[in-house]
Amino acid sequence: MNESVLAIFSDVHSNLEALDAVLADMESLGIKNYICLGDIVGYGPNPSACLKRIRGLNCPILLGNHDIAAATDMPLENLRDVAVAGIEFSRGKLSKEEKEFIQTLPFTVNHQ
Repeated sequence: MNESVLAIFSDVHSNLEALDAVLADMESLGIKNYICLGDIVGYGPNPSACLKRIRGLNCPILLGNHDIAAATDMPLENLRDVAVAGIEFSRGKLSKEEKEFIQTLPFTVNHQ
């Protein structure tokens, strides 16, 4: 596989089974370069596990709107009820260190 191939993925939303399937597929294709466009947490039941997996890729990670909402106490009144439930769940499951890490993520990245 060409080392310049880049896999871009996003919107994991705490769905560990789906993330593992996507990562396995990328591995089977020999892809070793990734960029995560954010929204790692929210909706699903495994925010910490998904964050850990993605951090383990040592790839650029961008900040998604669900990520920042789950990592802070920002108001959620402009979100749908299901999104609010997922974010509140993630808030309760993420550690202080995980929330601090998420808060350091950039909105943009230059990749070469």
